[in-house]
Amino acid sequence: MRDNYMDTAYRMYEDVEVLINNDRWFNCCYLSGYVLECYCKLVLNNAISEGLITNRSVRRYSHRVMDMENDLSMILLSENQLATYCLDLNSECKELLSGWTPNNRYNGNESSWNEKDKAIKYKEECDILIEQIMRMQLDGVI
Repeated sequence: MRDNYMDTAYRMYEDVEVLINNDRWFNCCYLSGYVLECYCKLVLNNAISEGLITNRSVRRYSHRVMDMENDLSMILLSENQLATYCLDLNSECKELLSGWTPNNRYNGNESSWNEKDKAIKYKEECDILIEQIMRMQLDGVI
């Protein structure tokens, strides 16, 4: 069975919306990171298909969004059409990029993930990611 990062991104995003609307900050933050991960893997899958990144599978990244961001940065700087779908994650998703790791899922309630302001910021960055995924879908990239 093939991984479906687009469906997963939409599913996680829907849950992020439900959680934030019900003041469930911690899990909102947790699932937000998976939206970021899915966005990255969607773009990187295309880069692999086009030969921009060789001898790789997106599964090798696991949850390491910083590694994915490094490869996305190379695509962003290229003259390839795929670059138009690459977000500068350091500016567009700064909070998620710097503060998300699946290892935080075991943190206690005192975690910054359990704060409204953090959840709102993560959700706002997810909005940007989902808009870009929708654009990729509408343009037939994914």
